[in-house]
Amino acid sequence: MAGNLEPTAWRSAREPDIPGFPMDPCGSHVYMKAEVSRTVDSVSQRIVELLREGREREKRQSSFYRRLAAAAEDEGRPDDVERLNELLADEQHHLSRLTARLLELGDQPPDLPPGEGTANLEGWEAEARAREAGEVAFYKSALTRSLDDRTRDILQEILHSECHHREQLRGKWMSA
Repeated sequence: MAGNLEPTAWRSAREPDIPGFPMDPCGSHVYMKAEVSRTVDSVSQRIVELLREGREREKRQSSFYRRLAAAAEDEGRPDDVERLNELLADEQHHLSRLTARLLELGDQPPDLPPGEGTANLEGWEAEARAREAGEVAFYKSALTRSLDDRTRDILQEILHSECHHREQLRGKWMSA
């Protein structure tokens, strides 16, 4: 082989799915060493950017539902408190899943600022549906990109939950 291009089998539980690299008989990608870092870095960086954007969105959603749940509690609206806390729990779970995936990929996700804004219980459902529709659109778009299987599975699970949120404005759609 010319230069430092040597075939190398790379096997990892976090192995990225990189189109164009053949698999060996044991299911590992066979890479040329010089191409590995360039391709993996490029794919990984795009995935990291996508996951970071998802984290920011989930933090905003969590803050939105947290403010609404507190307002519902203050106004003595127990049914709304329950629904909003369920939604909040799911959004926090999404945030945790995305953060964990970034850590698995070797990223050090930045701290996210607390969400800002006011809580208006009048018409909250219309605003929440619109926001959830935005989340559904984001995850559908994200799933059209080149992703490793683990990231794709996480995003599909979150999308499933966000679709339920949009339709029913209730939470507890995420598995533990």
